[in-house]
Amino acid sequence: MVHTAAVVSLGPGDHDRVVNIPLLGIRHVLEACGRARAAEGSFAKFVLTSSISAVSHAHADVADPAHRFTEEDWNTSATLEESPYEFSKTEVERLCVKLVAEMPEQHRFALARVNPSLVLGPLLQYWHLQTSPALLHPLVEGLHRAVPRISFSMVDVRDVAQAHVELVEREEATGRFILASDPSLFMVEVCNALRESGKFAEFPIPTWQLPNVVMYGGALLSRDRQALAKLWKYLGVRVQFDGSRATRELGIKYKPASESIVACAESMVAMGVLKTPAQKQAAAKEAAAAA
Repeated sequence: MVHTAAVVSLGPGDHDRVVNIPLLGIRHVLEACGRARAAEGSFAKFVLTSSISAVSHAHADVADPAHRFTEEDWNTSATLEESPYEFSKTEVERLCVKLVAEMPEQHRFALARVNPSLVLGPLLQYWHLQTSPALLHPLVEGLHRAVPRISFSMVDVRDVAQAHVELVEREEATGRFILASDPSLFMVEVCNALRESGKFAEFPIPTWQLPNVVMYGGALLSRDRQALAKLWKYLGVRVQFDGSRATRELGIKYKPASESIVACAESMVAMGVLKTPAQKQAAAKEAAAAA
């Protein structure tokens, strides 16, 4: 069985939907799998799609900002109040490990966990824009004139899909698998990848990186404690994750981050989600004429 469902919400609040329901849900699913294992003996393996968020909360989790996170690391700083999504992913994965380990032998089955970083690549459906690809939409449309010095580790959705297939088919593959191409990229480098592809010349992609002091000043002036806390953990840090175990044991050959970025933006254009300034002007004129 592959468990992939989770609510994505990066802001505070909505604890029941983001935290309580996933925790209760994973308990029910695992108990049902254990009963099936004991009754029929045919259920052999459970694959949980977790997240890189369960591995780290940037340099808040380690003393050394240059630390390269591995499967041995856990997010130890996420809180229910400030980062419910990260807190939920961490607690769900920990609970999953605990419940399987505590099962009677006749109920117990193999467990594998997948921890993808920011997932980009081609979109299949419009609602996928509510997840990782939401990062690209405002960048390509030029909704921001400049970008903060925040980095993201990325992985292509096609590599994530392959990893799930490999984990289902390889009985010996258990434990935790970080999925992350190398290196992580700052947001301005994401913009550079889009611009250098030559496929988005009509879009006002940002070229300027905001100084850190500007970001801190804005958070202080807005009195946004959550934003200030996140900036302290992420700003200016090139967070690095080691995805090599998936290469060694699952045969994953990561697509370059630039390829995933461009493919994601191209699919947004094809779906009509991204519009050039000229297209927006034409649409506005049509709307005005119709009115």
